[in-house]
Amino acid sequence: MLRKQMLALLLASIVLAGCARKADEGSRAPSQPTPSANEMKDVDGRTILMRTAETGEVDRVQKLIDEGADVNSQSNSGVTALMTAAGMGHAGVTRLLIEKGADVNAKTPGNYTALMNAALTGQAETVRILLDAGADTTTKDASGKTAKDYALMKEHKNIAAMIDEQASAGGSKK
Repeated sequence: MLRKQMLALLLASIVLAGCARKADEGSRAPSQPTPSANEMKDVDGRTILMRTAETGEVDRVQKLIDEGADVNSQSNSGVTALMTAAGMGHAGVTRLLIEKGADVNAKTPGNYTALMNAALTGQAETVRILLDAGADTTTKDASGKTAKDYALMKEHKNIAAMIDEQASAGGSKK
């Protein structure tokens, strides 16, 4: 069902983009490229890659990346596909995005990171993947909280311990 909705949204975006292009044909500079379907964003600034990362479908994420999707694109609120996948516990997608160059330390305007999102939602496997990829354990968000603080806030003591262990091993990159 979600797949059908996503495809319908993509199709509607393409149709609307085509209509908008016809409406402003004379106003667009000839050197200005038309965005590809992978670059198009919804009203929240989310790309199809970001929406697909929510599903955990590694093959579909791989296909979008192969077609040129930007793994570091941010929504209007600064969220990336990696932040979403990590927070939802999609280990395969998290690994793939990192392998394809996703910035493990990307921040929203409020300094929120993928590690914070995974720690908050109790996703131990994606926390481990992010830590192994060099996620910074010392980053503080706008309210002064670290990923460990988010883990403890939700009583994810095992995740807080993983973060502590990484930090004391000197494995955190800045």
